[in-house]
Amino acid sequence: MEFTHIDSWKNGKTVPQKQIQQAILELGQQTEYPGHWRAFLTSMNKILAESPKSPLNLLDVGCGSGVHYVLSERHFPNNIKYVGCDYSPNAVALAAQQWGGKYVHMDYKQLTKENVDHVDILLACSLTNVLPDADKCIEHLLDLGVKYIILNKVLITDDDSKSFTYTAYDEIETYKFYHNLDNLLETFKRYGYTGVIDQNDSDNRNFLLTKNED
Repeated sequence: MEFTHIDSWKNGKTVPQKQIQQAILELGQQTEYPGHWRAFLTSMNKILAESPKSPLNLLDVGCGSGVHYVLSERHFPNNIKYVGCDYSPNAVALAAQQWGGKYVHMDYKQLTKENVDHVDILLACSLTNVLPDADKCIEHLLDLGVKYIILNKVLITDDDSKSFTYTAYDEIETYKFYHNLDNLLETFKRYGYTGVIDQNDSDNRNFLLTKNED
């Protein structure tokens, strides 16, 4: 199947700057962070409370504006080594320019068990929202076997998994993917993860997954 809009986020000319501008605005509202940011902080606190290792290596897959670097530096300055990756070269270049930090140009499909063997926490926020085959994306991320996986802003439904197209930032035509929640939970279990679910709003969920010991 051909996915016509699969490269929309990569090719959007002004989208990365719009994302950064929105992040700057939301960073200034520290007492009213977006729900998925609060969920990220909650997940990180849980991980740091139980992990003897410090600092922990965090890989932010589909990092977009790279704002989770700022959140990590602001709230966990000595506990996290952050790297963001995104398939948009423009996004990672602007993120590095805006915030500093380390960002690399890479598609999530390029991630292998070998190149994440040092990663303690894998974060994917909103990544699965904008893919037409997002169930496969989640399976790929789970198969990497990272100890902790944070999946934030995951759209869920009680119906079958589905996707449709919409216009984002008044500029790009992209996808919106809804995961069947029961199937998603079964997939986590099949790949050996147990999870904590935090509800963001009526159809968003944030997940903290921990790899079970063999």
